Amino acid sequence: MGSLAPLTQHLSRLQSDTWTASLTALETLLGEPLPRRARERKGWWSNALAGVRPHERAWLDAGWRVDHVDLNGERIVFHRTRRAEPLHAAVPPAMRRAAADYDRRARAKMLGWFALGGGSAVMTAGIIGGVIGFLLGRYLPRR
Repeated sequence: MGSLAPLTQHLSRLQSDTWTASLTALETLLGEPLPRRARERKGWWSNALAGVRPHERAWLDAGWRVDHVDLNGERIVFHRTRRAEPLHAAVPPAMRRAAADYDRRARAKMLGWFALGGGSAVMTAGIIGGVIGFLLGRYLPRR
């Protein structure tokens, strides 16, 4: 299956909060046939594996979810859950908190390294400046 960007773009532009699409209309929109599994298995249309299966990202990235799958009638009902947001917004709150805590610790550690390096740089510059001043004062001719 090629790019699903046309589906993401189409869903992002819709004004309504529900869109019922026939499988044929989806194929026309995408410009190619849907995979056989999309026509045979409801699970292909799940919303559960957002980070794993690219075809799910097509609607989840646009802020939509598959609400109903009727494979016999060849119809898929999409429902808007929110305005388009990055995919990471679908991450469970506990995981977001854990990632934020990790980021906070990593930033604090990095700031510690920068502060240590910055203090050393200032001290080194002071020593070098002092040595240069001493040498210039000692070996430059006096007027």
